[in-house]
Amino acid sequence: MDDKTFSALYAALEEINDVNALEDLHSIKERVDAGNFFVAFIGQYSAGKSSLINNLLGRQILPGGRVETTPILTYISYGEQEGGRLVYLDGNTEDIDLETVMDITQSNKAARKLDEIEHMEIFLNESMLADGMILLDTPGINTLITRHEQLLANSMSLASAVVYVTSGAPSRVDIEKLQNFAAHGFPLSFVRTHCDEIN
Repeated sequence: MDDKTFSALYAALEEINDVNALEDLHSIKERVDAGNFFVAFIGQYSAGKSSLINNLLGRQILPGGRVETTPILTYISYGEQEGGRLVYLDGNTEDIDLETVMDITQSNKAARKLDEIEHMEIFLNESMLADGMILLDTPGINTLITRHEQLLANSMSLASAVVYVTSGAPSRVDIEKLQNFAAHGFPLSFVRTHCDEIN
């Protein structure tokens, strides 16, 4: 989208005084100017989102399993110096190594106060990320953890494309989410994992 189109959209949204849409448009403009392309991996918990990302990267970066393992929104982007960073709700940050990333799971919440973490950033020296692509690993949808739905909404405000992951035939919840993403015009890919279990 060129500057002329952005300007026209800004003017139209200012005319109707749509504050939320103006904020979203400003966020989109910042991402375009920075050359970032966010790909959000979304699905129900234990669908295999983290394992899929690990396979795409060709390395074990994120914890995976049949339990809810991704408790916070995780950004994976390019960095010559590999490592991670926790960003807390109060604005403070904590640098961590990649081994520590594997320990940050829902089942290990006692080790860290997950309610105080806003998101996690992981920096990898990977060629597929070098041109500005950022992978978003999201908490599972349709869980008992209310905050995860808010994290999903936050990730969707960033996403340029969606990879929807399911471990079996799409459920009613999956279909509703897929229809919603399609209705909002997201470039959408569908991935089924656990294919070894298909009878």
